[in-house]
Amino acid sequence: MSGYFCIYCNFNIDPNPHGFKQSIYNRIVPSFNFSRNIEEIAIMECIANYFNISPKIRSNGLRVDGNVYGLDKARIVLNLFNSFPLYSNKHKEFIKWSEIVNKLISISNIPKANKLSLDLYISKLHKLINELNDIRNLNKT
Repeated sequence: MSGYFCIYCNFNIDPNPHGFKQSIYNRIVPSFNFSRNIEEIAIMECIANYFNISPKIRSNGLRVDGNVYGLDKARIVLNLFNSFPLYSNKHKEFIKWSEIVNKLISISNIPKANKLSLDLYISKLHKLINELNDIRNLNKT
């Protein structure tokens, strides 16, 4: 399945504006997105099932999208591509994205009583997100 994603996928880290009043791992949300022509809907439904999501058909009916969103579902993506690496320039994106996701996972495991200064992680995560964007921009050229 990883070969299917060698070109047409995106690893993103998105801010959650509703999470800013919550803990840090609710402020920054990892996502993995992929899209194909509607002719491939059967394959997309199988892949979506693997990630425990529902494929979304665009309003024009020409494409179908898969959006794996959130820390829990990001773990499925980590397991897939750690076991079956992407053999394309997307692998570099995945490596940096996985570094961010693993940092978010480790932060989420800190007991609530010890989460006094989680804002210290924001600058580190911001740096990693910028590095991910730099890799993505290099891949576009």
